[in-house]
Order: sequence, then structure tokens, then C-alpha cells
Amino acid sequence: SEQQVRRWLDKGRFRLSRNGSEVAWYADIEGLLFYGQSSQTHWSTQSVYRLERNRKGSLMTEQELPGSAVASSSFTATSHAEENNIPVLEINHDQDDDFWYWTSIASHSAYDTTTLSLATPAAVAGEGLLTVAVHGYSQVPHRVEVSIGEEDLGSMDFDNADRASALFAVPEGLVTDGNLDVTLHAPGVNGTSSLFIDYLALTYPRLHRLEGGELAFNQNQAGPVYLDQLPAGEPLVILDVSDPVAPVWLDTPVPESGSLQAEIVEGSYLAASESAWMQPGILPLSEKPQIEKKTDYLVIAPEELTEGAELLAHYRSGEFTTQVINLQAI
Repeated sequence: SEQQVRRWLDKGRFRLSRNGSEVAWYADIEGLLFYGQSSQTHWSTQSVYRLERNRKGSLMTEQELPGSAVASSSFTATSHAEENNIPVLEINHDQDDDFWYWTSIASHSAYDTTTLSLATPAAVAGEGLLTVAVHGYSQVPHRVEVSIGEEDLGSMDFDNADRASALFAVPEGLVTDGNLDVTLHAPGVNGTSSLFIDYLALTYPRLHRLEGGELAFNQNQAGPVYLDQLPAGEPLVILDVSDPVAPVWLDTPVPESGSLQAEIVEGSYLAASESAWMQPGILPLSEKPQIEKKTDYLVIAPEELTEGAELLAHYRSGEFTTQVINLQAI
């Protein structure tokens, strides 16, 4: 019942875990709040958390958030741009390699140039540092020329079907609030240079301004911050996520205006208004599967592939003792 769930919340009787490690959570009037991390593998885009009821869990530590009188503040942000559009297996020999690429370019062809975009929200005046990551395809020397508009940033050279990345200084004035378009050109050095673009990353100075109701930022030293564009009257959560499985809950008043001034210590932080809180999908656990001792061919499949799994198990049943188990059950 709802009353029983509330009692368990009040007593910390929920155990939350990810990949076998406990994750700290916070009991709020809205329910159970926690800091969710993205998937750390290219095999999946989703992270799975396990929630067990009526088991002692790990709760977030709470701290007061001191106020400040600062009128503006900025930090060094990183914008990462990458799309998984092209799978290329033949040049990746390690199963743990990322074999997805954004796009490709080839010298001496109509496809020798591409322009890609990075988001640069709340950028302020200052220099940036651009990372370009690529992977050669043809077994020849490669050169990639990098520019922003009419500004030539330089070039990178590497050989054969190898990964390569390079850093390029971005002069002040090129990075503005919005987006940054980066042009990559393959002029060819000796033979046709074919290569794949993996990702772009840009470090640049930006304001502590929430976008879409949230902001993740690093604080390199203790000092004041000015959080801007907060939805007035909407609950705001600020977490110290320096230890992502044991965040610190910073007690924050409901903003009466669109900004909040505070003093914080060195660390990594997430600020999120209520409209940006995410609700995870719920996957009820099936009954714990019983694996027969005599089983020597086990098929594990999600619910939507059960029919095919059963056919496979039946096909193999002439040689093995087979069994099918629902993936959700484990």
C-alpha cells in the first residue's frame, strides 16, 4: 500500500543498487530520488538499477548550502558531440572498441569535406580547446584540416587504419552562445585518404545557467556561484556528485526568482529543477528462475524474443538438454 511504501521510505528500507554496488538515495515528498548515471558501455544506451523493498539502504548525506552575494559566475564546460550512425567492424579488432562513427570523409571525391556542430550554451568571452577524434580506413597517410568559418585552426596527420585525435586552440570570439560549426577537410597526402569521424569535444567558458531546467558543472576551487534561469517557485535539487554513487544532498530553498547565489566547495555538481527530474522505466522482476541441473544448453532472452528462443532451444534439443530463461528474471 502507499502507506507501507511511505513507512519504508521514512525508515530507509529500500536498497538501490547498480551493477551490484549500492547507490545512495533521498526520501522526498515526491518519493525516492537518486542520481542516475548514463551507460558506460557501447553495448547499451540504458543503465539498469535494482530496487529492493524492505531492505536497509544507503541514504544521501545532507548539508546546508551557504548563500552568497555574487552577481555572475562562469566555469570551464565541455561540450561533447557524437552520433552513432555508421557501424564499422572490420577496422576494430577488440570487442570492447567503439565501432560506431558519426560520418566519413574521403579525399579526391565529392565527400572530402563535412561540417559538424557542437552545442555551446551560455558561452561567454574566452578561448576554447577543440578535440577532433577520427579513425583511418584506408592504409595511406591521412591529413585532416580543421576550420571554423573562415578561421583555419590547423591540421592533423596520421597513418593507416588507426585511431587518432588532436587538440586545436579556438581563438576568443569564435565560440558564442548557441552552436559552433566545425569543418573537417581531407585534402589527401599520398593516395586516397578515407576516414571516419568519431567525435568532437570542446572545452569553453560558460555561465552557470540552467538549460532545460538542469546544469552539470565542475567547481575547481571553493567559491561563489550564480545559478541563473531557474523556474521560479519550482523545487530545485543541487547534488554534490563528486562520488556519483554516494552524492551529497545540498539543502536548497525553493527559488522565489530566476536565480540562486551560493557558496560551494571544490567538486562536481548537478542542479536540476523539478521539471527536469526523470522518472525511470519500471521493470518488475519475475520469479527467480530455476535452472535445471541437467541443462547443458541455456538460452537467455527478453520477453519479446521468447518465441524465437523457444524455437532455438527446440532446434538444439536433439543434441543438448535445453532450457529458456526470461532475461528480466535474472
